[in-house]
Amino acid sequence: MRHAAAISALVALLGGATPSYAQDAAPRPRSLELSASGLMLGGVDFGNRNATLTANDPGNPDFILFATSSKIKPGAGLDARLTFNVTRTFGLEGVVTWTRQTAETAITSDAEGIPNTTVTEDLSTYFVEGAAVLHLRGLTFAHGRGMPFIFGGGGYLRQLDGDSILVDTGSVFHAGGGVKYFFSSRSSGFIRGLGVRADGRYYLRSGGLELDREKTRRPTWGIAGGLVVRF
Repeated sequence: MRHAAAISALVALLGGATPSYAQDAAPRPRSLELSASGLMLGGVDFGNRNATLTANDPGNPDFILFATSSKIKPGAGLDARLTFNVTRTFGLEGVVTWTRQTAETAITSDAEGIPNTTVTEDLSTYFVEGAAVLHLRGLTFAHGRGMPFIFGGGGYLRQLDGDSILVDTGSVFHAGGGVKYFFSSRSSGFIRGLGVRADGRYYLRSGGLELDREKTRRPTWGIAGGLVVRF
């Protein structure tokens, strides 16, 4: 009888665990999630340009004084997201990111023989965005603790130089996908779950620090990973 009672208790415990795992995979409707992640933001290549003097003879090409190559290098920063899960599948996110980057211009081929040099400037890049997230509930894994998702949105771009004197603004749009994995969850209480989030994004940015105003969109990428708390 004792063995039968123990087996019954174990079955009941396992039966009760299954819904708990399901709660890990998909959020409750009208619930909140807060995530904080480290971010690696890709660079932007502005290409090559020549500084020239116009020749007096229309038949001769312009005289090249020197050549330049400019870019914004990849940088590391932080990503914070507040997600309101409208349903178990669909949610809305408010996003703030900050990245420390470096703008770099290499000056070469000087006509007067001045050695090649590189000029750099520190940048702080900020994105303030809104996004929609779609949880792929049919693709959960690890007994329901892990769940992939896709997301996309857009918003405001702001870049400051190292002394926070020069300001450039613009817009940014992104789309991407990732996974969430909850290693701790419960059905009641203020904090309902604790886990990790990792994702990759493709960005299209317009404005900000720009050397060619005729270029309307420049692509870049982002990779983020960190903690997520579910309420």
